Amino acid sequence: MKRYYFNNSKNYIDSHEQLSKEQLEQLSEIMSFFPYKNKENWPELFMSFQPEKYSAKLVNLAANAFDHNGYTMLGVACEYGEDVGIVQRLIDMGANPDKPDHNMKKLPLHRAINNQLSNSNRDSLEAVAVVECLLKNGANTLHACFQNRTPLFFAQSHHFHAAAKLIKDHIRCSRDYERLQKSLLSGNMHGLKQTLYGSKELGLFITTLKGWSPIFAALHQSYAHPNTLSSLTLLKKHHVDFNSTFYVKTYSGIPVYCSVNPIAYLLLRGGDSRLIGSLIKHGADPDHYSIAIVKKIIELNPNNKVFDYDIKNDKNPYDVNSRKLLALFESQTAKINQDISNTKSTGLGLFEAQVDKPSEDIDMSDEEMASSVFGKGSFTAIRYN
Repeated sequence: MKRYYFNNSKNYIDSHEQLSKEQLEQLSEIMSFFPYKNKENWPELFMSFQPEKYSAKLVNLAANAFDHNGYTMLGVACEYGEDVGIVQRLIDMGANPDKPDHNMKKLPLHRAINNQLSNSNRDSLEAVAVVECLLKNGANTLHACFQNRTPLFFAQSHHFHAAAKLIKDHIRCSRDYERLQKSLLSGNMHGLKQTLYGSKELGLFITTLKGWSPIFAALHQSYAHPNTLSSLTLLKKHHVDFNSTFYVKTYSGIPVYCSVNPIAYLLLRGGDSRLIGSLIKHGADPDHYSIAIVKKIIELNPNNKVFDYDIKNDKNPYDVNSRKLLALFESQTAKINQDISNTKSTGLGLFEAQVDKPSEDIDMSDEEMASSVFGKGSFTAIRYN
């Protein structure tokens, strides 16, 4: 691990890789927009930053930087507490909501609970909007790094009543959400229906939850469960957002650094070729910027088994690899663009494809995939690393 300093040592970045002179020059420009404690007018300066001008990898490094007090960038933004948009923007750039600071080992959640607004107004839900933002983005509520206290215990013991209520409600819904995830991953339609109909608040909870949504859980094992189409339809009935996204840093060792939508995720990993039509029908955006990024990644890796793996799936004849799925997607969207009215009259297509020569995918075992996806922390804190 090597440490690099910026802004006259007011910020620093820890990197496992040796950064080049050119990268450091770009990072110096990027970090001039980023906050440190007591920096004047930093909210306006940060919101003027244009990340598209720089490498996504460098933007990710900046989003996970620290200030001279050891605060994470999210920690600074959460303690400020007055602008949820700043917190969300940092997370969209890849800031880790579960990364503690280097000084007191406080999580962004700890900083958000006791922010500049809530410190004098501990019963106000409005004052802890940044807490809600972190929870919606999958912040782990179980970490006990600061004074060996979970964020909930911290909120309760310091009488931050509004924050404590938000976290308690989140934890309660999370238990039902865990059952829902298990049903999706096992293809258990009966369990899925029971969970969705048995919890009055679960529908609203999963529509507002960002990050690893039930859409991605359904797609994750689409190759194994032909009934995933029915799962998606049931989720749509319960108003799940089919344009939810989650940040992917790397995929099987390949840099991504992008918040992908469900279509881009399916293209990235392959799966049931009928699902893209279903995703579009239920509202997923076929023009989301992440799709173009995933397409470019696949094209730049023409011989990589991650995208060209052979199929062995007797359970689902529509299972295809990433490159085949991308070709089917482009073919179908080209038809849609040619004749919108005809597409509406004939449906969005099944993206059907038969598998000719099945063999084993040697590069991506289920165990490896599950390990990379489900990682550490609670099911609401899942992020690719």
